[in-house]
Amino acid sequence: MPLTFAAFATILSAVKPVIGLSKRIERYSKLWASYNSVFNSLRQVTADIRRNEGLRDEMERVYAGANERIDQLSTDDDTAPDRKTLLRIQDEVNEEFPPDRFWVPTRTNEAAGTAALSAAT
Repeated sequence: MPLTFAAFATILSAVKPVIGLSKRIERYSKLWASYNSVFNSLRQVTADIRRNEGLRDEMERVYAGANERIDQLSTDDDTAPDRKTLLRIQDEVNEEFPPDRFWVPTRTNEAAGTAALSAAT
């Protein structure tokens, strides 16, 4: 058993630089941490919208910042993800969160009220 482990470790140490495993692990770890941060920001925006029963300017700024961060992260993401895996995961997400159950919040700040008032006159 120890001999088998030693042989495996030797083979892995020889192959590891060739397949770039360390760099891939580091890249995926950074992507995961960054996407997790974006998720938490968006979760906070969602909670604020529910609590305030509408969308305020500060929530919109956080949302815009999260979208900007997603755009930045996409440059480090996989350029050609496995289509089969992508479709399977998309089906799982749509099953858990059916797209027809989402809603768009209304604006609750003064600018929205002023815009509505201007449109009415």
